[in-house]
Amino acid sequence: MKALIIGAQGSGLLARAASRLGHEVTTVAGGAEALEACQSGAFPMVLVAEALPEGLALCRAARDGRRAAFVLAVVPDQPDEAQPQVAREILGDGASDVVFLPATSAQIETRILAGEHAHGDAIRSADERLRELADVAPLVMWGTGPDGRCTFTNRAWRELTGRIPEQDLGDGLSDVLHPDDLPGIIEVFVPAFEKHTSFKMTVRFKAASGDFRWIYALGTPQFGPGGEFAGFLGWGVDISDLESARFAALERQLRLETTLDSIAEGVVAADRDGRVFGMNPAAQKLTGWTLEDATGRPFAEVCRLVHEDADEPVETMVDRVLREGVTVRRQRSALLLARDGTARAIAETIAPIKSSGAIQGLVGILRDVTDARRAEEALIAAQMDFRRIIEQTSDGVAIRRGDRWIFVNSGWARSLGYEPEELTSKPISDFIHPEERAAVAERIRLADSGAHVPLRETRMLHKSGEYVTFEISPVRPIEFEGKRAYLVAARDVTERKLLQGQLLLADRLASVGTLAAGVAHEINNPLAYVIANLTYFGDELAKLAGRIPDGQAESIVEALEEAKSGAERVRRIVRDLGTFSRSDATMARPIDVRPVVESAVRMVANELRHQARLVLELGAVPLVVADEARLGQVFVNLLVNAAQALAAAEPSREKAVRVTTRTDTGGRAVVEVADTGPGIAPGVVGRIFDPFFTTKSVGKGTGLGLSICHGIVKALGGEISVESEVGLGTTFRVTLPAAPEGSRATVPPPPPPPSAPRRGRILVVDDEPLIGTCLERLLGSEHDVVVASSAREALGTITGPVSFDVILCDLMMPEMTGMDLYEELSRSHPGQLERIIFLTGGAFTERAESFLEEVPNTRVQKPFDLASLRALISARLR
Repeated sequence: MKALIIGAQGSGLLARAASRLGHEVTTVAGGAEALEACQSGAFPMVLVAEALPEGLALCRAARDGRRAAFVLAVVPDQPDEAQPQVAREILGDGASDVVFLPATSAQIETRILAGEHAHGDAIRSADERLRELADVAPLVMWGTGPDGRCTFTNRAWRELTGRIPEQDLGDGLSDVLHPDDLPGIIEVFVPAFEKHTSFKMTVRFKAASGDFRWIYALGTPQFGPGGEFAGFLGWGVDISDLESARFAALERQLRLETTLDSIAEGVVAADRDGRVFGMNPAAQKLTGWTLEDATGRPFAEVCRLVHEDADEPVETMVDRVLREGVTVRRQRSALLLARDGTARAIAETIAPIKSSGAIQGLVGILRDVTDARRAEEALIAAQMDFRRIIEQTSDGVAIRRGDRWIFVNSGWARSLGYEPEELTSKPISDFIHPEERAAVAERIRLADSGAHVPLRETRMLHKSGEYVTFEISPVRPIEFEGKRAYLVAARDVTERKLLQGQLLLADRLASVGTLAAGVAHEINNPLAYVIANLTYFGDELAKLAGRIPDGQAESIVEALEEAKSGAERVRRIVRDLGTFSRSDATMARPIDVRPVVESAVRMVANELRHQARLVLELGAVPLVVADEARLGQVFVNLLVNAAQALAAAEPSREKAVRVTTRTDTGGRAVVEVADTGPGIAPGVVGRIFDPFFTTKSVGKGTGLGLSICHGIVKALGGEISVESEVGLGTTFRVTLPAAPEGSRATVPPPPPPPSAPRRGRILVVDDEPLIGTCLERLLGSEHDVVVASSAREALGTITGPVSFDVILCDLMMPEMTGMDLYEELSRSHPGQLERIIFLTGGAFTERAESFLEEVPNTRVQKPFDLASLRALISARLR
């Protein structure tokens, strides 16, 4: 990196420090030449050797318009108490950092490293640069924040103490301090911390071996761009093996003795003729030459460099350095060939050695960058792989800054129908559903303030004009392109939401079905004895026909028939309700669709009666294999839709619903539901079977009815289609394949023919008292009837001395059900099982359904037909 050094006094110190850190140094004395260099923008780093007075203007020129990323000002010696104020004034004039004389080369290098760390956006990633350089330094180094707590340690420190970074952060350094040294440390560090001044001390730290090592430590305060205190940067050297008398000389000879022998970089020194006279161990290892063998040989022979891409020598920089006295740096494209022929990627810096202004020789610094080069290449490859993964994932990944995306991956863009660059060209709010913009704006505000932003579903505008639902993960702050930004991940959950809606509706329908079945069961019990008693009343009335005046008898009979008709109507409604609300598994069997259509019509008769004239044209159709409940659900839905469509039709139009059944030319059963409503727009017809699509107003429909119908019909192997013309009406057509040839519809068997009456013994078991009383009244004239109000009472009666010819047993009873009674008798009196006829009002449990399928016993549905029940009993008594 290019570094500009301005000034005469102190420039050599700065030049040596910058050169040793690998920078390409240019030195100017000052004046117009320095001003022009500052304003050129060619030097990201400017080191001003004489900060007062002309240097201040040069600081401002270097930082004006951000021409230089880092400006270090060297100031003549000032009293400790004056240093903070002077530093703030100089920083206010444009300098990035200030160092007060006298200062050592190591202190200058430390401040340059700190500057690179603080201003790494334009120079290099701060963390990477500082820690890389710190980790290769032979000195132990550490840093603190403005609170005095440790923020990092370097590799030399970790190797010395055997600790990991996490152990040292915060107050961790105190764990390895010698207890006796703590008071002295407090005495030195606390005043330096309070005054923001440099400090130095000798302390003992516990090494990995368990021994305490003496460390000579120095710390320098760090200041931010605005002059605010940013903490300390500290470094130290292990002086345990040196005599205390030589300690004063250590600071002057640090690079020559300790540093050169321990740093990872190779250092080779040559005289004014370019012949080697010194090498540190790292240089000997890199070149394969021992100091003894290399001494007196040309620099270019010992440090033999060739091009990376071809085994050709690179141009040596030795002659230029000795001739011009400049520092030259080569960072790339060179390989160092060791004496044994092995090659290593190298970064080379050669600087002149001067004494009293005369060039006395040169020093070359060789840094092995082979591993760093490989790591860099691996990092670039990993970044490319990661970018490809993000681009190829179907989930959405975006980076936000403010109210705009600065990056959007292809997955998110595809979900919205856009190209990524289209999404980054507009504010995020433009793509948010209007009802959710305020909530999204609040989430952005909370994220920017550092608060936790939880998972949330958000609707976003698709390019087609529709809205897509995304599940937005919690926002995470990141560093992107050198600035703070926020990573946002999203998943398109639109289809999942649709499925959830379908499941919720199905669950709600199942609950309604269960409720309806329960209601049907509760109605069937009282309806059974209402119908039975009406029959009994009719029979008794016939016996009294001659005793009642003709006019009065006719009125009574008419009223009785009306009551029977009403009760029969209730029975049909309850049975239809039970059919359509059944929640058990699908039971497909050959059926005639016409009774199913008639039941559906009865279910919606009230709504149709107030909206339209109903026309039924039920022509002959083949049997189909279907489940009555599921198919009835389709027809009910189509009829309800027709009635609702007619409500929106012109008042002057005739309102009619026509239901037709017929057989098509392919032998399939066809059911058509046609209305004279307003019709469906052509652009909508193609989408009416899509889940959640509805043309009804809010609260009038879920958009799932026709979707469910489509699924039911398709599962039966059939088709459902629609024909519509705006202003004339709509026709829905359900076409179902015919059942296999030879199939027969499942119908209840006809009642057996009456036989010669025989008086039998009958046990009635029902927890509904009026059922027992009614049957005892109706059957008592023909048979001996005993009534038990519970299954447990019946068990005692059956196992008693009296036997029964027929047992009429309710299926569902509290405490002990008819099923439990059957199982108990199968163990104790199996001969009684065939005499049981089960009575049921519906509302079967899964156990009851399975039980009735397994046992051969006859089942009679409440409310029962008295004539059929009598015939069934007579058949058992034959």
